Amino acid sequence: MAENVDFRQKSIVLGDGGDGESGQKVQIEVYDTAGQERYRTLTTKYFRDAVGVFIVFDVTNTDTFHKSLNRWVAHVERYGPAQICRVLIGNKMDLKGERVIESDDANEYARMQQMKYIETSAKEGTNVASAFGTLAKTVLDSIDLDSIPTVDALDLNGGGSGGGGCC
Repeated sequence: MAENVDFRQKSIVLGDGGDGESGQKVQIEVYDTAGQERYRTLTTKYFRDAVGVFIVFDVTNTDTFHKSLNRWVAHVERYGPAQICRVLIGNKMDLKGERVIESDDANEYARMQQMKYIETSAKEGTNVASAFGTLAKTVLDSIDLDSIPTVDALDLNGGGSGGGGCC
């Protein structure tokens, strides 16, 4: 039985509208490779069109921080767009007694790499929604929304010449 990349889509709304403005709806697509080397060639394709990426390490495993993390950061830098937004995630924060990577060390690494840092527990769901919100807000703050065509602005009929549409 072959394992596949886990793919999920989710819409989130940024902002609560408490300032009189409605929140910004953001569609997120997640391709989770669990850091497995066998998916490295696939991630090259995904990074090319990405605007944001989570780089995740296990706070209970020094290898994921000291070895794998540098490889994944280099991979994103090599294959991702120059302005890709990156958020460093320290996962398994619920395993306090097994922790070997301190928050200060991860924060310093993130600062040096110009990333935001968040600790999560996927098992307990702690800070997971916050991590997605942080990445989405970082992306929205870094791009010029006016430069992205809306559906109304797209010509789906091949230049209006009649016939010859996209389908």
